[in-house]
Amino acid sequence: MDINATLIVEIIVFLLFVRFTMKYIWPPMMKALKDREQKIAEGIEAGERGKRRLEMAHHQTLEMLQKAKGEAIKIIDQAQRQSTKLIDESKDRGLLESKKIITQAQAEIAQQLQETKRALRLEMADLVVAGVEKILEKQVDRSAHEALFNQLMTEI
Repeated sequence: MDINATLIVEIIVFLLFVRFTMKYIWPPMMKALKDREQKIAEGIEAGERGKRRLEMAHHQTLEMLQKAKGEAIKIIDQAQRQSTKLIDESKDRGLLESKKIITQAQAEIAQQLQETKRALRLEMADLVVAGVEKILEKQVDRSAHEALFNQLMTEI
């Protein structure tokens, strides 16, 4: 192998090229690669965080759903209890009202019965007086024999 000036110049140019590349081209390339690597790592980390958040949100959603189901069951039970209570109260009020109406009706019937009996007694007394007048052929003085008539009315 012959070492001549061309080879030495080529080696010097190559070394200058390597030095130039190492000084001006290599650092920005390495910086771009590191930046890219960092962005990829950040993207992966953000993806992992998002995945964890999604899992947490899913768990929270399930917990909220279970809690909502429990509350719905409680509300339904409470509504059923209230409706049963209202029905029972309405039945009780209806029974009390019907008893009250029956009592009032019985009182009215008793009062009407008493009035009817009294009217019948008075009518009976008038009929008795008329009958006695016919029998005795003379008019009986009602005011004179009031006590006797009252006694007859109480007996009738």
